[in-house]
Amino acid sequence: MRRLHGLARAMAGAAVLLAFASESALAQANRQRAISHPAAATSTPRGDAEAGRQKADAERCVECHGAEGQGVTHAGASATEARVPKLAGQRPEYLLKQLRDFKSGARKDDLMLVAVRNVEETDLRDIVAWFASLPRMQGPDARTDFAAGRMLYAQGDAARGIPACVSCHGDDGGSATAAGPLVPIIGGQGSHYLEQQLLQWRSGWRRNDAAMKEAARHLSDADIKSLAGHLATQR
Repeated sequence: MRRLHGLARAMAGAAVLLAFASESALAQANRQRAISHPAAATSTPRGDAEAGRQKADAERCVECHGAEGQGVTHAGASATEARVPKLAGQRPEYLLKQLRDFKSGARKDDLMLVAVRNVEETDLRDIVAWFASLPRMQGPDARTDFAAGRMLYAQGDAARGIPACVSCHGDDGGSATAAGPLVPIIGGQGSHYLEQQLLQWRSGWRRNDAAMKEAARHLSDADIKSLAGHLATQR
């Protein structure tokens, strides 16, 4: 019996150490995020939202992302099923960084590379200002309770080295203020898009944020699907 108690204490201690190591790795990745992009992390991109509205149309952004930034459905797919992100109310610093990363190749997407490669920085800032000025993206009314995803989002899983998503992305996916402006709003985003991105983070295909590479590497397919479903219903 004494041996069993000792084993239980050892296992509990190991879980605590694993959670600490996971959080430490994520904290280190978050620090690297701020070091790598200090300008974006400390200032809001200045752009003309009204000019951006016209430029978003001229540059054909609205054909996929929608005139109100809530995404466009194609071939009968719902906005939740679309693999193109909603941009409405997204943090401008995050949007600008992603557009720069598409241009530089730090984030891979052939369609987005074609879309932005010849767009001037001033125009990017205006387009970002427009989408950021719109009412925040909204998910559909919840019909399913993604309990596993909800718990994983709120608590993580120390035994598997998965940190709690809420620590960076906030209670409803609206991003915690302390996490910094490069952490995106993900509550209300389309589930298929979220699922696609988490799979890309896990595989290493998407690698333009060290914190997300660390956070996603131990997620299972079931974790990803449930997390995406949970976040898509946030309003």
